[in-house]
Amino acid sequence: MAAAGALVLALSAVVVAGSAAHAAEVTPAVAARTVTLITGDRVTLDGGAVTVTPGPGRSGIPMATSTAGGRARVVPADALPLLRADKLDARLFDVTGLVAAGYDDRRADLPLITSGGAAVSGARVRTLAGIGATAVRTPKRNLARDWKARTGAGKVWLDAKGTFTAAAGAQQIGAPLAWQQGLTGAGVTVGVIDSGVDVTHPDLAPVVAAQTDFSTGTPTTEDVHDRLGHGTAVASILAGQGTASDGRYRGVAPGVRLVSAKVGDFEVTESAVIAAMDWVAGAQRAKVVNMSLGFPNTPGNDPLETAVDELTDRYGTLFVVAAGNDGNNGNDPANGDDYLINSPADAPAALSVGAVDSDDRLADFSSRGPGLDGESIKPEITGPGVDITHALSVDAGPGPYEVGSGTSFAAPHVAGGAAILAQKHPDWTPAQLKAGLMGAARPTDGLGAYSQGAGRIDVARAVKATVVADPPSLSLGTQTAAKSVTYRNHGPRPLKLALRVTAPFTVSTTTLTVAAGGVATAQVAVPATVTGGAHTGRLTATAGDQVVTTPVAVVRERARAGLDLHVLGLDGLPTEDHYTQVIGLDTPYLHDSVFDYPWTPDLSLRVPTGRYAILTQYFAEAADGTYTSVAIAQPAVTVTAATDITVDTRTAKPVTATLPDAGARFDAGAVEFGVRTPTGWAAYAANSYGGTLRSAQLGGNGDALTSLVRLAYTSGTGVYHLAWPLKGRAPNGFTGTVTARDLAAETGEIGHQLTGSQLEMMAGVHVPGIPLTFAALTTDASANRYFSTAGGVSWSTGLYEWREEEGYEEVRVVGEPRRYEAGREYTAAYNAPVIAPCLTGDGITWTGDRLRVRVAMDCDSAGHAGTTTGATGRTTLFRDGQQVAFADLAGEATLRAPRNRAGYRLRLEHSRPAVAVSSTASTVDWTFTDPAAAPALDTVRIEPLASGVRLTPPAGTRSMTLAASYDDGATWQAVAVRPGAGGTYRAALTGTGYASLRMTAKGAAATVTETVIRALPPA
Repeated sequence: MAAAGALVLALSAVVVAGSAAHAAEVTPAVAARTVTLITGDRVTLDGGAVTVTPGPGRSGIPMATSTAGGRARVVPADALPLLRADKLDARLFDVTGLVAAGYDDRRADLPLITSGGAAVSGARVRTLAGIGATAVRTPKRNLARDWKARTGAGKVWLDAKGTFTAAAGAQQIGAPLAWQQGLTGAGVTVGVIDSGVDVTHPDLAPVVAAQTDFSTGTPTTEDVHDRLGHGTAVASILAGQGTASDGRYRGVAPGVRLVSAKVGDFEVTESAVIAAMDWVAGAQRAKVVNMSLGFPNTPGNDPLETAVDELTDRYGTLFVVAAGNDGNNGNDPANGDDYLINSPADAPAALSVGAVDSDDRLADFSSRGPGLDGESIKPEITGPGVDITHALSVDAGPGPYEVGSGTSFAAPHVAGGAAILAQKHPDWTPAQLKAGLMGAARPTDGLGAYSQGAGRIDVARAVKATVVADPPSLSLGTQTAAKSVTYRNHGPRPLKLALRVTAPFTVSTTTLTVAAGGVATAQVAVPATVTGGAHTGRLTATAGDQVVTTPVAVVRERARAGLDLHVLGLDGLPTEDHYTQVIGLDTPYLHDSVFDYPWTPDLSLRVPTGRYAILTQYFAEAADGTYTSVAIAQPAVTVTAATDITVDTRTAKPVTATLPDAGARFDAGAVEFGVRTPTGWAAYAANSYGGTLRSAQLGGNGDALTSLVRLAYTSGTGVYHLAWPLKGRAPNGFTGTVTARDLAAETGEIGHQLTGSQLEMMAGVHVPGIPLTFAALTTDASANRYFSTAGGVSWSTGLYEWREEEGYEEVRVVGEPRRYEAGREYTAAYNAPVIAPCLTGDGITWTGDRLRVRVAMDCDSAGHAGTTTGATGRTTLFRDGQQVAFADLAGEATLRAPRNRAGYRLRLEHSRPAVAVSSTASTVDWTFTDPAAAPALDTVRIEPLASGVRLTPPAGTRSMTLAASYDDGATWQAVAVRPGAGGTYRAALTGTGYASLRMTAKGAAATVTETVIRALPPA
């Protein structure tokens, strides 16, 4: 039930939290992303690593960090008091969410909303008179200066942005295959209840048949604008024509008749939404209505949920509703306080929609269920909702398109699919449309029904299906009694269904014959012996190429007990200045004191009985401005009855090290905790930058905890990166002693990829058997590096390079984890040309109809994978000369195409900013006929020699050619190559000026042509 008052538009792009100077479980990605926080500190996410570079003048500020459930959060110590006083929006420190919103350093400003006299610099975008606030775009180069000047007056929010996907998302759900059958939603009326639609946008002008504004009290059709831009985005994903992009960003159902009901700009009311629902469903007779909006949910049916159910029944309208962007808080699905599905997505008749990325991985921000009744399966289906390209309203900004993320943008993918299915089956009821879409969905292995419902929508499968299940999802509640699933066959022939169900559920039969036009029923049950908590699975019915998926769930009660925590500061008094996490070891549970209110010295919780790890980070500022950072861990606390614990930070002892170089200066340190939970690993840390670091353990050891002491030093002879893993316990203070014989030495020159840039070296730690990257601290970029080897750790080292001026460009390069041996010497150079593409992760794979491309476009000649912000590019797949799939990012794409033999060309195009020292543009073209060749596709590695280059082509290369250009590719001349050792080739270059290179390597199954403009700078 929605609370009375204002409704908040479900504006995608949820925020998540960050980790300073440490790294852990973050969803892997090829392209590293760097975020500048409002404090001016920079945080880089790169696969599993999270690295913090303190902002100008902030080298002594420690950081509280957490990485759990794929969300990285970084909270500087001097921001904690302002967060506690409600002067700052916590989303400003949710690094994963900032990246998802497109607020990383690919853009040069940070969008903010200020009120109450809070002063920030930058361009004023708009005045929000309704809430007494102003929207501002603050240049990121000003953030550290503005932060230092803050007086604490007023409040600063993140100006959160919704993001949408059209073309790529339409391909992902199989819409083009439906189009080929003439199914575009033609003849179907679809309503969009949102912030209005820009009817002047070329993609939407031919589609919108009617528009009314319900936000003004008296409905009007005059001068309706979409000032927020949200409704235009949603409408374009659903039904955009793609006119402004030559058809590239076509919506899912471009043939529909679209009607738009505006319900507000930044605030809306329930009454406005209900009036809009009645107009769209009643007066306009919409078969499908998209609602990418949501209210806080409270028990029972609120007016919105009642309206959804009643209007569905009265008019035969299917309401498709975004589930919300509240994400996974790691808590217990059986706990009623943790339900995060918005209203009206929780209405029984609504089709509630979660979000997945292009690889069908659940988006971190996507709200989880169950419904507020504690039993119903919500969300019921997912759609693409990460990095979605959508139309941009002329009132919201310049340019025809923008990119964003959120369940707001997943919902119109599903609504468009519903319209296509309604065209195929015009007599189907809302319940049948819902069942058809859910039954044909593709579930992601490893995700429960309360996360994804039936799975990701598949329009191509839905329009071919003739069998649907009733109900489309089955909740057994808290009972042990069996419940029925009835299959209806809409086809002309009988079908024999093979049934299977995942444990712990059982099904009454393994086969079921459904007559043409008939029904047949099976029973699903769960044993009475199933233990407490939530259990989900799926019932699958298969007949030939038809697959019907029905998510099933049961919730068993679990015992709970009280847990009271009291935190004392270094002065012995109760303190609010702590960052405490209570992490379930036996059941999914997480309480985070920064993001779960209230924020007090004492925490009083009701938790499921079981074992918990309790971690506390605390920061105290001295009169001279230096900080003491404290990390305290309780590895395994058993809670079976009322439990009372006092965390006294005075028990913590210093963490330090003795080095062979007496002149070494302490740069940074961290005590980080990795915790193995029922849902994966999580990491939390206290970090110190030049201050004092202390640690302690309370209680006994625990096998779910691994600690890491991480210290970094700089001296005149080089930099020292030291790490000591401690399994099962936390350090009660720590003094590490290392001699020269304990260290590995690495030497190698470090170059620049950008003009006028600054450099820092990053080093992250890998502990054997732990799938985390720990404590990626930064030091000066030195040609001499020393690494500790205790505990068998491996190191991921790399460079972070950035410019403060103009475009705020950045480059990050990182190598594969390397395990060093004590006493040995190693060499490694960074940023040496030629900067060129190289494969990362799994490289290129083609499984089913998914072609997955993972290529870093700016690798140095040593093979360190690199990315550049401000670069532009594209990944395109051609079949027999025709473009069949694309993505607007070079080297990072998941393309959908049938895996059939044909004449294929996979092309990557990449251009770097003008401040790049070399390799300003590159392309890679692979040609092949058999999709089975995809895993063998590779690039040519190019290393400079004294008077030429050494080329290392893909394995199996039979012939190699090279051409060079000295006028940036305007003209080319052939260059002789001669075979070298180990399958390499050598070539002499005789021209002057910048040398551009074009290489072609032919193998038995594929040919690659790689072009790098300005590959080598003048000698």
